[in-house]
Amino acid sequence: MGILGDYHGGDQRHIGYVKRDVSNARSEMRQTMAFKDMVMTVKYFIRRQAESPQFFYATQVNKDTNAVEALFWVDGRTRALYPKYRDRVFFDTTFCTNKYNMPFAPIVGINNHLQTIVLGCALLPNEQIETFKWVFQQWLIAMNNEYPTNLMTDQCRAMETAISDVFPHTVHRCCNSHVQRKAREKLGRMLTRDSTFEKAFYECINESETVHQFEETWQHMLHCFQYAENRHLPNMWE
Repeated sequence: MGILGDYHGGDQRHIGYVKRDVSNARSEMRQTMAFKDMVMTVKYFIRRQAESPQFFYATQVNKDTNAVEALFWVDGRTRALYPKYRDRVFFDTTFCTNKYNMPFAPIVGINNHLQTIVLGCALLPNEQIETFKWVFQQWLIAMNNEYPTNLMTDQCRAMETAISDVFPHTVHRCCNSHVQRKAREKLGRMLTRDSTFEKAFYECINESETVHQFEETWQHMLHCFQYAENRHLPNMWE
């Protein structure tokens, strides 16, 4: 109101409207923008692609409403870097936007300096198999059908199915932090009650340097602590 008053000679009484009118106008503008934000985003992507033909984006459109439900995009610089850094790729959907509660899914790699690099981004309507398959298919198109060597995700059945369908030659690995979070959730009482087992459990997961060492240590742990019949440990091992 102070700025608007300056435009009218420095006196707010000469403006012709009050603070409430300005607030109402602002709310109306926000509501109008809320219905146009997806259109504006797609227009922005079209401009980016016109400026840089290597910029890639894809939309998933609802057949009934013709509304854009999902977005995927990746820039040209990232597409050029991908062949060098596709050996270890992370796909995460634990982020959500505040306004629409849509999962935001960055696809991330690691360069030679152990720095993370974004290899693609997606906004998704849900976390179902067909949605994940769509993202992976668009990513594959953008990356000239070059498969990632290893793809790391959380323990999600929908992701697991989509990865096996779209990336049959890729090794799917579960994120270590998610495995351990699940362990605390499922084995919390055992780990709290028995500190010796807790130490052996985490040493097996974190300090095994080879497949053989892990398998041997895991079986020894089950035998030693007599937990072979526990239903969560076989699922976790699998």
